[in-house]
Amino acid sequence: MGSQALPHRAGRGPAVLFAGLDLQQLTITLGLQAAPRNTTFVMLDHHGAVVARVPAAGLVGRRVPERPLVETVLTRRHGTAEVEGLDGVRRIYGFTPVAGNAHGRIFIAAGRSSDRLAVLGLLIALALSYTRVGGES
Repeated sequence: MGSQALPHRAGRGPAVLFAGLDLQQLTITLGLQAAPRNTTFVMLDHHGAVVARVPAAGLVGRRVPERPLVETVLTRRHGTAEVEGLDGVRRIYGFTPVAGNAHGRIFIAAGRSSDRLAVLGLLIALALSYTRVGGES
């Protein structure tokens, strides 16, 4: 969720623009609901704020650029890495910026426990999300 105060106009009360994103619904829309069990999805902005997360977490809306996952995504921008996630669990993550109107300021990352050999499925799911999200402008 996010909000932004709008400029005050004479004779009008204050106004706020509000938007919400349901990442769980987004994963269904993108066809990622069939991702391997225990896969986490995280959307981040270019400042290190958690835009959305599945499963849900209390960090949504907060900036956490010092967290290993966020630091890695913001530094490398796309690729894979085995890092500690937002919940403190070490996973193998695939990540990339969202194309289109996001102009590389929003990132999506999908993580899978590194003790399982599901990296290929994870990368395929991430590639599909990149292709479908990136193709819409």
